[in-house]
Amino acid sequence: MLSNKAYPAYSYSPIIQNTWRPTSPKGIKLHRRSFLVPFLASLACLLSICFIPRLLDAAFRPAPSPPPCDPWQSYGRLNVNTDVPEENIWRPFSPLHPSPGRNTTDGSCTPPPLMRALRESLDIRTAGLHPYPASLSADLLPFLHNRTVLLIGDSVTRNTVEQFCQLLGKDAVQVNRGHKWDLFNQIPKEWIAPEWADRENWEDWLRDKENTSRPRICYVPEWDFAVVSIFHWGMDDTDYWRTKDQYNPPGLLEQRMQAIAVPLLEQLALPEAEGGLASHARYPVPDLIELSSTMWDVAKWARDDLDAHETTITDLSSERLEWWRQRVAAVVREAKDIWPTSEVVWRSSHWPSDGNAKIDWFMGWSWDNPDVHRPFFHHNRLLQLDHAARSLFMPQPWHLENPKAYRAWKKSSRLNGVDDVGYSNWGNLLLGQHAHQKDQLHPGALPSAYLWGDMILYQLRQATGFPTIESYRHMPPADK
Repeated sequence: MLSNKAYPAYSYSPIIQNTWRPTSPKGIKLHRRSFLVPFLASLACLLSICFIPRLLDAAFRPAPSPPPCDPWQSYGRLNVNTDVPEENIWRPFSPLHPSPGRNTTDGSCTPPPLMRALRESLDIRTAGLHPYPASLSADLLPFLHNRTVLLIGDSVTRNTVEQFCQLLGKDAVQVNRGHKWDLFNQIPKEWIAPEWADRENWEDWLRDKENTSRPRICYVPEWDFAVVSIFHWGMDDTDYWRTKDQYNPPGLLEQRMQAIAVPLLEQLALPEAEGGLASHARYPVPDLIELSSTMWDVAKWARDDLDAHETTITDLSSERLEWWRQRVAAVVREAKDIWPTSEVVWRSSHWPSDGNAKIDWFMGWSWDNPDVHRPFFHHNRLLQLDHAARSLFMPQPWHLENPKAYRAWKKSSRLNGVDDVGYSNWGNLLLGQHAHQKDQLHPGALPSAYLWGDMILYQLRQATGFPTIESYRHMPPADK
């Protein structure tokens, strides 16, 4: 690493002739040597000081180590069962055994049954399944005590929290306008769009629509575990969606973290007697933050394209992609500045069907009009955004064989403030599962919410410093 320290310039003294050396017929040559020898010695010393540490550093610096186990980054298959929640799990492939028909398990990176252990600790299980031993919950779940996960996403995140809560036998709390945890009056006035004033005169049924984009809270008192979801409208920095009936201010994602997430977490941390969440005071800083943004971004670009009489299925331009990457980096930096001790994870987007664009809601058009049926969420654009996010948070596979390139990527990540951010592969594991969607856009509870629960619990366990679980030895025998 280059230093900013200023060093004084070298000063050379005049060479003093040796008066004690006897006169020699080669005196002139001796004089030249007396000049060259110390000069070359000084030069060699200088070069050694400058370059040898770098050479040694390059020679002995360890190559990038293999990434830690993430079962959901492993090659595998998603087991789907819409009747048995416990069966909706990710199954990584085992090494291929040379003898056909035989299966091996080396315990390389197997997802632990955290979601099932949590459900069974709450006495929730599907009839016909043998319960896990009670010791399993005692081994797997202690990290949950007095923990908070903050989710910052769109309606997909909101629905997932509600479904996750239902799978645990709980009801998510919707912090509507006027709720005891609603802190709308604390939002800075300059962050409220002028169009907002008109809503005070709306009828209640219309104003209720904005409640769909207000926070959700899933609390599990048995473990003192809370999941808090904050809604946003993508990476847009122009308050583009302020006229939507679902909108509530402020529009900028960074402002929503400051004006909604921070005070809400502080309010929830108070004892219940003072208007908080639990009977005791809780820590107001989240242990884990999950960020995501895709659908509102792609929808805005699709609206812009339609307004310009262009198709919505072309690739995103390099300008759009680079703008989005810069905005994602800015949002991540803001989250890390607000909560410097929290672990941050970026979640990948799911893949709704190309034909189920829900264009009627985003555009105010009718599905009965065939002239306006154009996909908003074409898969090529979703793939581009996924790779744009990966480029920020995940090293390239070939970096493991190229330490220089890996160090350059790490340095760039650090300079841009996006270093040490995890990447959740949840959305990609749901590719092709739109048959199980709740509606035209949102995934259903199974398999998506159960899968998400397993993943977020695993990420939280890692974020809280508990030992990594990645061996099949922690997995009870499968029921089927």
